[in-house]
Amino acid sequence: HLWRFDRPDRRAEVLVPGGWVSAFDKCAGTLVTVADAADHPGRATACVPGSAPRRIEHFNDKVLAGIDLGRHEEVWLTGALGDRVQMWLSYPPGFDPKKTYPVLHTIHGGPHTLYGWSPSWEFQTLAAAGIGVFYCNPRGSEGYGEAFNDANHRDWGPGPTRDVLAGVEALVADGLADPERLGVTGGSYG
Repeated sequence: HLWRFDRPDRRAEVLVPGGWVSAFDKCAGTLVTVADAADHPGRATACVPGSAPRRIEHFNDKVLAGIDLGRHEEVWLTGALGDRVQMWLSYPPGFDPKKTYPVLHTIHGGPHTLYGWSPSWEFQTLAAAGIGVFYCNPRGSEGYGEAFNDANHRDWGPGPTRDVLAGVEALVADGLADPERLGVTGGSYG
């Protein structure tokens, strides 16, 4: 989201909801943004205060026409310390909720970074091959406050691993992930 904060009144207002706003500018009272989502690359919108954002470009529509990129879902689960942990699942195209799927969990680098709403070529490729992709921001990730970011201090491995496993166990318990076909990958710290 893109927010505006009024310091004297301590009020916060959402200017542009949804997506992952990666760029913005204000011109003649109109807010122009570029926002990503897991199922599409950045889309430019224009928004006059008090109105809904209006899409102002269609660059990738022809490329994406007729392509099933699968469903992407944001989930908040309780981590091992009782914290809320933001997680996502990229479903294979044609997902059937009556089936279980192999699931690959990807762990971000850092550890002080985060996954967001941006599309990922790697995740899309895996999902297109029939593999569910699970990714999350366990303790130590950015974006959730200083205490959460510092919660893996002197606990780089076991603590965040418990948060990750809570998500994997929830997917297995919900019948979405096949417990015999689980994998893990990551980059750098991951």
